Amino acid sequence: MKIEEKSDTEILDIVDPIFDEIIEGCRAKDWNRYSQFFTDEDRQDPDHKVDILDQWENNPVLVSIGKEKQFLSILRRENEVVVVWKVGSTTVNGDFMLSLQLTLVDSKIRLTGVGLH
Repeated sequence: MKIEEKSDTEILDIVDPIFDEIIEGCRAKDWNRYSQFFTDEDRQDPDHKVDILDQWENNPVLVSIGKEKQFLSILRRENEVVVVWKVGSTTVNGDFMLSLQLTLVDSKIRLTGVGLH
């Protein structure tokens, strides 16, 4: 079954553990933990790693996302979904939107995008 044809519940069952690892990887500034669900190409791209390390140093929200999340929506496109949550920070006041993009790559579901707004 294509990822975009799965139910919200099925997609959330897939993405929830990925979300948890991404958040823990950000808090710990741990590239290996953060990137473990990315494609091999993205994991091995030194520019991508440098960009994320820079964001961890310069974006206090990224390294302080709280454990609570409120599911907002799933956007579906061919061979991919984007799951969107409202999140907070333990150090910065306000609400933020976090999204994870999951894509079917070589018959495996991979994380191909992380967004924080």
